[in-house]
Amino acid sequence: MHSADADPALKMQLSESGAYSGEYYLSQAMGSLSEDSSEPIVISGYQKFYLQRNDRLITNGRDLIIEVDEIIGGGGKIISFPEGATADVNREGRHGGSITIKARKLTGYLLLELRGEHGGRGIQGAQGDQGLQGDNGRDMHFVSKEELLGYAQAYCLWAQGSRHSDRRGFPAPTWPANGKPGGKGKTGLPGMRGGDVPTLEIEIEDFSYHQLQPVIEPGDGGRGGAGGGRGPGGPPGKPGQVVGTTYDQMFLIGKRGERGMGKCSHPPSAAHGPPGDPGEEGPAGPSGTFNDITVNGEPIAPEAIAVGT
Repeated sequence: MHSADADPALKMQLSESGAYSGEYYLSQAMGSLSEDSSEPIVISGYQKFYLQRNDRLITNGRDLIIEVDEIIGGGGKIISFPEGATADVNREGRHGGSITIKARKLTGYLLLELRGEHGGRGIQGAQGDQGLQGDNGRDMHFVSKEELLGYAQAYCLWAQGSRHSDRRGFPAPTWPANGKPGGKGKTGLPGMRGGDVPTLEIEIEDFSYHQLQPVIEPGDGGRGGAGGGRGPGGPPGKPGQVVGTTYDQMFLIGKRGERGMGKCSHPPSAAHGPPGDPGEEGPAGPSGTFNDITVNGEPIAPEAIAVGT
């Protein structure tokens, strides 16, 4: 906890009576305020608290309590999260915590950037499934030598599919089919919720509303997860085979009707199927919300004092 009796940034220690005393310069305290902690940040007991030009008090969602006699705003800012701060993948944006500011007087402007952290991106979808194997080609079944000799000629008629069969010959082994297309990648998971803006409570006796200049921005919902990768194409089918008791020496009719001696050869191989389509990006997560703002005990609508949303 950062308090008057522990912070090295003091120009002067608290008096023994506990009355407001000393000056607190934020620019000299940034090292002690930037530690990674869940403890509240407490700045109390000082006569003057300076927010000088280029000073940035970034709470990163920790609660902040300021109780001093006078705040002197010279261009410094109190920020819950830096602009663009985003949670890690699959993590919700952090909320801005609470900010309590109590003082007798405000000199200058109190610049506040009240943000929730943006939600993290969703998880990428799974890869698409592998395609199914292509259909196998049809086999050519030869019968006995005696049955074969009963034909005047034997044909090996090439066909893709099984549409050809000659009444004087035998259906040729057919080509196999290519593998089936791969599956579409799975849709990415939804993005994560954005963080809420911090609650703000201000109690200052001597000030005017124009001296309050808060920027109020709930955290955006995280981007949806990337679509899954394309599923790989399926393996090809197996070519049809010449099976059974084969009479190898027989007349064949070639593609041009030429007679020849030889064996029925096998059809060519098929190819793997094409990959599937990539998956779709998941939906964005929901944004964070506004939170309560009270000034001297009165609830104030954020848009009434915000200079940016």
